[in-house]
Amino acid sequence: MPPHLRSVIAGLSADRLLLCIIVLLWGIAAFFPPLNADAAAMLRFAERMLDGEALYRDLIDFNPPMGYWLDLLPAGLAKAGLGSAVFWFVALCLFIVAGGALLAFRIIAPLLNDTERRLLALVGAITLLVRPSESFGEREHLMVALILPYGALAMRALAGGGEESRALRMFAAAIAFIGIAQKPQFALLGAAVELLLLLRFGPKLWLTRSEPWLFLGLGGLYVGATVVFYPAYFADMLPLAAAHYDIVDLDQGIAMIIGVELPPLLICIACLAPWALGSRARPVATVLWSLTVGAILAGVLQFKDWSYHFLPARVLLILLASYGLAGLLSRGKTPPSGRILALLAIALMALGGHLSPPFRLQLDYRKSDARLVENMIRAEGGGRPVLWLTQYIDPTAPVLNYTGNRLAMPFMSLWLLPALYDGDMPGADGRLSLHPPATRPPAETLLLERVAESVQREKPSLILVEAPQDEAAFRLRPLDYLEFFSQDPRFAEEFSRYRLLKRIGTLRVFKRQD
Repeated sequence: MPPHLRSVIAGLSADRLLLCIIVLLWGIAAFFPPLNADAAAMLRFAERMLDGEALYRDLIDFNPPMGYWLDLLPAGLAKAGLGSAVFWFVALCLFIVAGGALLAFRIIAPLLNDTERRLLALVGAITLLVRPSESFGEREHLMVALILPYGALAMRALAGGGEESRALRMFAAAIAFIGIAQKPQFALLGAAVELLLLLRFGPKLWLTRSEPWLFLGLGGLYVGATVVFYPAYFADMLPLAAAHYDIVDLDQGIAMIIGVELPPLLICIACLAPWALGSRARPVATVLWSLTVGAILAGVLQFKDWSYHFLPARVLLILLASYGLAGLLSRGKTPPSGRILALLAIALMALGGHLSPPFRLQLDYRKSDARLVENMIRAEGGGRPVLWLTQYIDPTAPVLNYTGNRLAMPFMSLWLLPALYDGDMPGADGRLSLHPPATRPPAETLLLERVAESVQREKPSLILVEAPQDEAAFRLRPLDYLEFFSQDPRFAEEFSRYRLLKRIGTLRVFKRQD
């Protein structure tokens, strides 16, 4: 090791050294496969947008456009020949996480003592880099980083401290809006903070704040731009989602209420309420508590017991608890040393639930069937489009991001098909009966025809087929994807040119012969 580097490391305190290690190891690990499946699927759609396909017309999905607009930056850099879209996406995520955390830290630094600053710096790195694990790059992950500076300014406002510049306040609110606009439920975090400030300042003073009016103006522009540039979003995508996507599902809701995500959050936030909202509460705790409540409600409104839906709530709750712990430690006659703070941070990492050591996901991926499929597509796909018939985007989307092959259909996955057959029961032969053409709902016709059109037009080099009964949404009910799509003569004619190449796990791989 060079002497100057050794001297720099020797000069770091234990907590700062741990902070550097966390940022270095988990930051580097994020650049290696696998990419989060949701993030990968949206990134792939952004690349196709730059190739001329229209969102919500040629690319069928019901997520709002803001997430795709963010992805246009890494997709554009890749299209300019400056590297891969995945590399630039990960770099963008790290920039957002680091930038949001550092800006928020700078804003609230005057409100913190030395112990609070050092512990929150460590815990912030852990919650934003270690805790996300396989959810790195999810919209929830980016949103919580983008909203932190806005929350920090609310803390300063409650504290009645030095007035930040109007430009900084507008910038923080603008990037918070970008994070919030990725999902409508995220608006609850901003609403929670503004409601807190309304109650503390009163209506007259609250109405003089610029942030609510900026949110309102940006929201109007966002909706207007979506109406103008993507009319199919409101005309076609939202009705499709409302008719066939279980946005409110009783079974899912019950599973969420008694699941592993929501109950611990509710217990913790209730226990911390008297301290965070009491008459002697400090602004940092009050705003973090309000943001956490908003994040919990945003997760609840998605009606799923899915880990990443509650990621913002966990991040904010851990920051809140760490702030309280730092306050307790600060009351001692002797401030805690950096070693004690480092040990506390390590304990937090160990107690974080599903601990994600650096490179664990990456090493698991190297031994997975997904990696075998990736290598096979590289060897057999010839860089041409491939069709992957499955209800999942994991590992479909990440694998195709890494191979660079285009998915030869306008859907991210076949999620619509099990929804269309949700109420059907197997017949006497144990199989699901396909709907006759006369009784097909419009969404089923749309799925069948658009996939057949894509296969006829793009002539994918490979067709990869999962067994539906092995996938969760079909609940062990047999239905053959190939039989379903072969109802369209265009698909049937094209598929006659394919032969079985190999099997990888439950996946059948067919290769085009002409």
